[in-house]
Amino acid sequence: MNTSLRGFVKKCLLVILLCIPVNSYAEKVVICSAEFPGFTNKDGSGYYWDILREIFTSDDMKFESASIPFGRCLISLEQGKVDGVAAFFKTAKRMKKFTYAKSRIHFSSYGLFYLKHSEFNGLENIQGRVGKVRGYDFSTWLPATMKFELLNDPEQGIKMLNAGRIKYYAEDAADFEFTLKRSPRARLSDYNRTIFLTKDLFSAFSKTKKGQRLANKFDRGLARLARSGVIQEISDNYEIKKTVVQDFK
Repeated sequence: MNTSLRGFVKKCLLVILLCIPVNSYAEKVVICSAEFPGFTNKDGSGYYWDILREIFTSDDMKFESASIPFGRCLISLEQGKVDGVAAFFKTAKRMKKFTYAKSRIHFSSYGLFYLKHSEFNGLENIQGRVGKVRGYDFSTWLPATMKFELLNDPEQGIKMLNAGRIKYYAEDAADFEFTLKRSPRARLSDYNRTIFLTKDLFSAFSKTKKGQRLANKFDRGLARLARSGVIQEISDNYEIKKTVVQDFK
């Protein structure tokens, strides 16, 4: 190849490289979650999604949310099909499989919900079917011997509760209330609740070097968002009154 032709080829390659968008080199970060109204909506909006998008979006990183059932979300993380789970609580079993962020992303109160005319006389005296979303681990506050009706999502839980197909529904209080807002002809005053436990929720990532790097980035990013007022802005948008901003004061 003569000198002039070589120079022409180099110029062409340079032009091609300059035409390639910068974000085509960005590392994709895929975080999954079941749909929780107000927190992880299917359209990519929600309190958790907005926080994670702020943390994992930059010139060299592109955030992508994946709305899939909770049980499949955990399996996908184990299999390396996604990079992380938006929010769930720690268990000894999960800590062996996943890399948790050190900072909590939120906290939740868990309990049983039941229709106003139903009675609750203690866990040991429960009669009737108890529903919970498939993949949820409530073993820290519900007896291991309890028989559950496994559900696909909170919407199904409320529908089955209203239809009398389950007598009690085990759920996060905030998720129950947000889901109820979207349920036709359902009012919060139609239900009773008994809260058993309040626990911290964490984002978790794969048990790999990338997973540890993402967990570290999450911790730094969450602190930055809390101190800059961004988390407060996001929480105001979704009418979430209590947040983790207090952790960084």
